[in-house]
Amino acid sequence: MRTLLYVVLASSLVLFASPGSEAATRPSAEMERLIKTFEGRWIVRETHASSEWAPQGATATGRAEFTRGPGSESLLQTYRSSIGTFAFEGHGVTWWNKEARHYQGIWCENTARDGCADSGAVRWEGDRLVADYAGEANGKRTKLRRTISEVTPHSFKVVIEMAIGNAPLRPAITVIYERERPRD
Repeated sequence: MRTLLYVVLASSLVLFASPGSEAATRPSAEMERLIKTFEGRWIVRETHASSEWAPQGATATGRAEFTRGPGSESLLQTYRSSIGTFAFEGHGVTWWNKEARHYQGIWCENTARDGCADSGAVRWEGDRLVADYAGEANGKRTKLRRTISEVTPHSFKVVIEMAIGNAPLRPAITVIYERERPRD
């Protein structure tokens, strides 16, 4: 009896994952654009503006990798960098929200108070990808803006601006991504 149950369950999984099923639909044009732009391995160089934790500012280096999510309906990013002995780790998932007509995402990192947070409504503004979102720093409400610009097949720039309370947005972190060269 147990063997029959496993056979039925396995057959059901194969049926639902077959090429003719809903699970095998083509990704949206919006996701194809995002995947074509970012998929791959990248070397990252961070520049941090002066702040409470780094009065002289700081720099960091690391790596990032963007991969397709299930069915190419999302884009996954794994990010690691280090500033001296501090190791930063982050993981993001971005997808196209058809109803809202913008990208949506979640970002998880080892410095986040709750582990993960909404990464904002993300939209193309010409050739720049922009996200506005809110957060908290040292118990104070913050506004953030992440702008991805200067996109080429080999590099792009990310600027994260932050404002605490009613202050104006100011650049806090700039990250330059350079595509890793394929190994021979």
